[in-house]
Amino acid sequence: MAAFAVTHQHHQQQSDVAAFYSSLISNYSAAIKELYGMGARKFGVINVGQIGCAPLQRLQSPTGACADGMNVLAGGFDDALRSLLGRLGSDDQRLPGLAYSLGDLYGLMQATIADPRAAGLSNVDAACCGGGRLGTQSGCQPNSTLCADRRSYLFWDYGHPTQRGAELVATAFYDGPARFTLPVSFKQLMLISRG
Repeated sequence: MAAFAVTHQHHQQQSDVAAFYSSLISNYSAAIKELYGMGARKFGVINVGQIGCAPLQRLQSPTGACADGMNVLAGGFDDALRSLLGRLGSDDQRLPGLAYSLGDLYGLMQATIADPRAAGLSNVDAACCGGGRLGTQSGCQPNSTLCADRRSYLFWDYGHPTQRGAELVATAFYDGPARFTLPVSFKQLMLISRG
């Protein structure tokens, strides 16, 4: 009987997650269609990053590890978002002239956290501004402790990027490696003529 209860609970959780994704994607689709109806034709969209690797989520782990469950949820949503944009971008009958670029924040964070030095960073797990363990036990306040070198940290506070982190994102999506934007970079999206 216990095995049935665990299996049923797991199935219910999967069903809840699927319903959550469906609701989010439905809202996203409605928003894009509404903007399209107002004349928007080019959409630069950024997916959800590795939210489980933000300092606030790492704080939940005794070792400061990323919260894998949060990353799995983000990755599942990102897959659904990529699928939605692909459908909207290829459906010439309903949304003619729609063009998009999808910035892969999840993939960029994954690469940056795996090799921080390649991005010129030395710390990708703690907050630059805050207090306590990982700089997240007390928020970023006027009297908070700051890291010695802000340009070496990915996170400014419990979950927001430093200026350097934001520069990495902007550079990667605007005209960076093709692996972080799909189907075109944000720069290429700007150059597409309106149909």
